[in-house]
Amino acid sequence: MTVMRSKFARRIGATALAIAFCAIGQDAFATRIHSDVAPILSFFSAVREGDVDGVREELSKGANPDAVDDNGKTALVYAVVSGNQDLVRLLLESGARIDLRDQIGNTALIWAAERGHVQIAGMLIAKGCPIDAQNKEGQTALMKAAQQGNREMVRFLISKGADVNIADYTGRTALNWAQAVRKRPVIEVLTKAGGQ
Repeated sequence: MTVMRSKFARRIGATALAIAFCAIGQDAFATRIHSDVAPILSFFSAVREGDVDGVREELSKGANPDAVDDNGKTALVYAVVSGNQDLVRLLLESGARIDLRDQIGNTALIWAAERGHVQIAGMLIAKGCPIDAQNKEGQTALMKAAQQGNREMVRFLISKGADVNIADYTGRTALNWAQAVRKRPVIEVLTKAGGQ
């Protein structure tokens, strides 16, 4: 039933697109599509380049800080992954939501933990980003930090209240992940914090 509805919806969408194309003409249609997409492309281009002034300019023109690109990532995720603290700060000050997830369910905090950006993780937590949020595999920021063997990030997340004994959907905790990748300094920190 769901498949039939989906096919029907695609047919209706395609039909509506064809009608719009015929009704307003090829040039006008292309102009309308371009005017809808161009600002988003310009915004994400500035984000990916780490151009803080360019992003600020696009935001002043009305760019949505929570826009999602074709990879399902927000501007905040790109800023976090790149480690650009100024850009992260700008997006947060512009109202970017910290609870949005990408296609695999990662929050900005999970990305910060995986990349080892402790200061950015602190910025996100200070704004209320849920510290124990789980992605589609059940992994948390603490698990990602443990997998990377990042002792500083693991200690930081624990100090901010991360639950050391949450299990992912395979039953592994942060300690199990640290053991799997043989990260002894991280194993010691997690064990001391009560990890099992």
